[in-house]
Amino acid sequence: MCYCDCRCDCVERRLSRLFYQYGKFIARHPIPFVVVPLIVAAALGAGLLTLTNETDPEYLFAPADSRAQSDRARLGELFPNDDATQFNSARLNNLGRFGRVIITASDGGNVLREGIFSEVIKVNDFIVDINITVDGETLRFDNDLCAKWLDQCSLNDIIGLYNFSSTNADNINITYPTTGQIFIGGALGGVAFYSDQETVKSALAIQLHYFLKSGDEELELQSDMWELEFMNSMFVYESDNIDVAYYTSQTLELELEASITSVFPLFTITFTLLITFSIVCCIMADWVRSKPMLGQLGVLSAGLAIVSSLGLMSYCGVPFINVVASMPFLILGIGVDDMFIMIAAWRKT
Repeated sequence: MCYCDCRCDCVERRLSRLFYQYGKFIARHPIPFVVVPLIVAAALGAGLLTLTNETDPEYLFAPADSRAQSDRARLGELFPNDDATQFNSARLNNLGRFGRVIITASDGGNVLREGIFSEVIKVNDFIVDINITVDGETLRFDNDLCAKWLDQCSLNDIIGLYNFSSTNADNINITYPTTGQIFIGGALGGVAFYSDQETVKSALAIQLHYFLKSGDEELELQSDMWELEFMNSMFVYESDNIDVAYYTSQTLELELEASITSVFPLFTITFTLLITFSIVCCIMADWVRSKPMLGQLGVLSAGLAIVSSLGLMSYCGVPFINVVASMPFLILGIGVDDMFIMIAAWRKT
């Protein structure tokens, strides 16, 4: 049994001796082990000044070698985006900047009847009139910001079929999914037909698109500003007869960001409770065995690790994503757990 015990703890004895020597060395030379980590953490933490944030949902959640990615790249090769074909080729593989609304009747009925269709035209006029101010200049969607094809804004053909008048709603027959040379398959939803199975009898929803110019940095900035103004305007838009849902190229990114940042206040409360818990648990009735300062240092050590790791990743060009915002909570938990193990080992001796 004696030989077995020696064999089983030979690794443990050597590790114990190694850590004993290491601990004694730290105790005799504490200053370098306090100053150097602070200097290293400060140097690495400076990398946060170059921190970049990645919010593109496709980049974050879609596989790099997915079929959608390869198809889009191939589409870009076959239909390159140039000034002459900016609208039709660019929109094939990338919708760019846009605003979109889906309109339904509040009573769930046909949106093509005159009373409801007049509300649809009001929504369209309201959106087209949305403008932004850039460097003191007012820019309107229909005059300055809309994506154009052959010098004409790409407007909603479904409204154009009725000559932008609700009085024609009950007098004009349209066929689905095409009316003449115009495709309206993406404009109507919940379509019901007359007996010929082509002529539209009713539709439960109508979808309107508003494509914006894209290209250089200035156009992207203007389109971005218009999208934000579009969302703010549609948020306060009210009607008793219709329900309007809106969407832009930024909606998914903003909603993901909002869903994550909404829990930040809860994280703050959790951090406070965790830090308080780690300090209180180190306090005992016997002040010789109480180590509240050790609890604070355990939290500080975990905090320095968070700052250093984020700074190092930033130096390496790794972008920050909001999904990992919960990482500090996990690291603090690990740091506090290690501190508890250290105190338990000290008390055991």
